[in-house]
Amino acid sequence: MSSIFDTNTYKKARGFIYRNARPICLAQWNYHFEGEKKEEVLKALSFYQNIDGGFGYGLEADSFNPNSNPVQTWYALNIIQSLGGIDPNSPMIKAVLYYLANSKDFDGDFWHAVTPSNNDYPHAPWWHYNANYEPGYNPTAGLAGFYIAYGDKNDKFYNKALKITKAAIKYFMVLDVVEIHLLNNYIELYNYVNNIINLPDDFFNKFKYHVNKNIEYNISLWNTYVTKPSMYIKNMQFYQGNEEIVAKECEYILSTQLKNGAWDISWRWNNYPEDFAISKLYWQCETALNNILFLKNFYEV
Repeated sequence: MSSIFDTNTYKKARGFIYRNARPICLAQWNYHFEGEKKEEVLKALSFYQNIDGGFGYGLEADSFNPNSNPVQTWYALNIIQSLGGIDPNSPMIKAVLYYLANSKDFDGDFWHAVTPSNNDYPHAPWWHYNANYEPGYNPTAGLAGFYIAYGDKNDKFYNKALKITKAAIKYFMVLDVVEIHLLNNYIELYNYVNNIINLPDDFFNKFKYHVNKNIEYNISLWNTYVTKPSMYIKNMQFYQGNEEIVAKECEYILSTQLKNGAWDISWRWNNYPEDFAISKLYWQCETALNNILFLKNFYEV
């Protein structure tokens, strides 16, 4: 049996990445597909970390704010986790832990996803700050879980992170509807703390239920901003019972690749057209990386 690496889909995506990707995305590509060491990804990632330990500079490419921001930091931690994690005593991790404990965007209960300085730089409308913004568990649940997994139990802030984690879980257990990005944070929380703290017996089953509920099974809508299986199904964790829809997404990925090797994205900024053109290219590279990872994990050639 041949592999995805023998297909024109892979070769075209690889060419697009090499021609267009930021160093951080190219380093991830080389790590996942070409045998590069994780240290090269971390080196590229380090250029997005500020002196306060948080991340900025448009790492999450829908906001070009260079200042540290909880969402940009959360995005960086997802990259780290995609590498299998790193040493908790590394300078990068120590700096992130400091940032989370001391960030001006932490109010004692939540890290704020939307921050005032976003408005000073090109950004998507959903990252625009206004006085009516109310923080929640996106990205707080994921960030608290990270602190539990990587922090020192003797640190003053550890108990605070534990309290936030327990409050986040309690909140989740009574939800009937879970917003798609919030659910991702709870999946991350579970993966961070599952082997560290005691969780409710039905916690995993509850967010597995919401994973299946949130997936859009109408393939005709997949060219719009909906939840395709790949939003949640990265490995075997939620694969069972979703084999058929995962196979359909593999076919969808293969059939929607553009001639230049990229895939289109389903959202727009409306404002900052020149900056959005840059952001779109960044996201197309991220999409190419994620699509090939998905095919690598699930597609049988």
